[in-house]
Amino acid sequence: MIEFFYDIGSPYSYLASERIEALAQRASSEVWWRPFLLTGVFREVGADLGVRLGPQQRYMVRDLGRWAQRLGVTLKFPSVFPVDTADAMRILVLAPRSERASLSHLLFRALWGEGLQISDREVLGNVVGEERLAWLSDDGADLKLERITQEAIARGAFGSPSFFLGNELFFGNDRLDFLEEAVERSSAGG
Repeated sequence: MIEFFYDIGSPYSYLASERIEALAQRASSEVWWRPFLLTGVFREVGADLGVRLGPQQRYMVRDLGRWAQRLGVTLKFPSVFPVDTADAMRILVLAPRSERASLSHLLFRALWGEGLQISDREVLGNVVGEERLAWLSDDGADLKLERITQEAIARGAFGSPSFFLGNELFFGNDRLDFLEEAVERSSAGG
């Protein structure tokens, strides 16, 4: 089984989310969607939480555009970036496991496909529905997110997307080929 640790606010996780299920199907595997807080990971591993204009950010925007074109998906940066995804991630962590992939796709596409500001609760409610928005009053969401985030960190995750096949980490949208090869090897018993 492939474990997919992600935050909706990561554009590279969005791109990976558009590919991971087809990869798993080709490799006769399953995907376990594991929402976590990227800000929590960054804080723990000492990564820079700010995104500044500069050569690296300009390159990232061009790189994301290339990937979106290759995958045939729309990529539209929201007007405010980085995006506060805490409420969206709380909803995801409370969603039944069987609904997490479809709900994640809905949120990824709202943020990255349409550029919607999902940090706004009214916008978020329009995307996920008022019933799911009401889940935000559940006090257990933060604890679950913290537990999953700490688990990912303890296993070596340092960003999003992070994939695990057993104990082996594959980081980034651009490492899915290596993940697929590892899944195929493990399925073949090697």
